[in-house]
Amino acid sequence: MSAKDYNIPGNKLALDSIAKKKNILSGKKLVDVAKQAPAPSKDWCQLIVTERGLVCRRWKISIRGISHGGGPSPTEVALYFFDEFQMDDSIQREIEQVYGTETLEQVIRVACGHIDRLCSLPEKTVTKIASYLDLQSIVKFGQVNHFLRQISNSNMLWKDIYSHHCGPPSEDVKMVGDELGWKKVFFMDKLQLQKEISRRRKNVQDSASDTSSSSATLSSSTLAFITQS
Repeated sequence: MSAKDYNIPGNKLALDSIAKKKNILSGKKLVDVAKQAPAPSKDWCQLIVTERGLVCRRWKISIRGISHGGGPSPTEVALYFFDEFQMDDSIQREIEQVYGTETLEQVIRVACGHIDRLCSLPEKTVTKIASYLDLQSIVKFGQVNHFLRQISNSNMLWKDIYSHHCGPPSEDVKMVGDELGWKKVFFMDKLQLQKEISRRRKNVQDSASDTSSSSATLSSSTLAFITQS
């Protein structure tokens, strides 16, 4: 677009709208789902909903592109403010067709301003709140939206849950938890956890032994070289 075109009032409004829509992605992410579109297209689609609007992405999947060794064709991106989404029946039908009725209803609730204020709290605060829930409630907690799903699977949360249920973790348990993930450690039985601790101790000992052997070999080689000299 030339400078002359930019001076046309209609074009100015269009450019302003595009600039504002780019800010949609900077809002807190509330929904993030990806799915393959139904036949006949079979395109790969992604829907992102933030506090500011929607982003619909589509990757064209073509046999021609695959046969030539290329990846998917350039992504199609459409951005919508919530008022645009509410008035656009076609995008609502597309969301329902690709992602299902439940996802559509969730997006409609967000578009109408029914946003869970829990998500506006700092992540550490939400994690602390979640750590006091029972296990069944944590599963439901993680189904609310993308942000809470991330927290429900986070190491920070499951380390707190482990401490609440099993007491403060020992240094050995901390090492296993940091290595394998605290959610996995929480659901381990005692025998399996002990095996993991023993395995890690053995790895540490073997590593220390290899280091000592290497140092001894190097010292012997150095001494032999000096003697020969």
